[in-house]
Amino acid sequence: MDELILFSTEHLISILIYSLIFIFLSFISNLFSKRIYASVLGIVILIIKIIELFIRHTVYSESIYQLLPLHLCNIALIFAIISMIFKFNFLFQLVFYFSIGAFFAIIFPENIPRFYDFRNISFFLTHFFIIFASWYEIINFKFKPNLKGLLLSFVILNFFILLSFKVNNLFGTNFMFTNIKPNLSSPLNYFGPWPYYIIISDCIFLFLEYIYYLPFKLYKSRSL
Repeated sequence: MDELILFSTEHLISILIYSLIFIFLSFISNLFSKRIYASVLGIVILIIKIIELFIRHTVYSESIYQLLPLHLCNIALIFAIISMIFKFNFLFQLVFYFSIGAFFAIIFPENIPRFYDFRNISFFLTHFFIIFASWYEIINFKFKPNLKGLLLSFVILNFFILLSFKVNNLFGTNFMFTNIKPNLSSPLNYFGPWPYYIIISDCIFLFLEYIYYLPFKLYKSRSL
């Protein structure tokens, strides 16, 4: 597979282009009903993801086990689509905090084809959508991240870490990189061998979640 090179001109231009696409989608949302717009966009992203999975299975012969939605961003994507369609504050909390993972996946993509491959298009659209969905719901649904959501997202994250570890042992996969580090240059390379990089990453993720939540906490305190 002709892969996207990390931090190449193509990678950086892709980030810029998809950022502009979702900024544009934010602006035109004002022309429509916010609820209907969110639902339609969620359905479109769902269709794109289904097409990607179909191509990966039928054209590239990836097994059903390899396509299970057990990477953090796939889990976040499912929650984001449901939350956008049905306006669930509970799922918004998870999407907001899990979107940190989507951000790092965009910065450090693993084994992503180059721009002319549909899998590349789907990767960037779905990962940017996770970030977009959380902020769309903050702005248009008036949802606000809270400490309870932070703690719940951390608990659910670790549930999926344990689940993915079990699934990886059964099927030889590597969801959430719980069995081996990704085969690319990433921050995980600096966190030691297994299982230390998992523990360190878990702690860093909790810290980043709190940093992400902190502006909302400070704003709420000043409003009281």
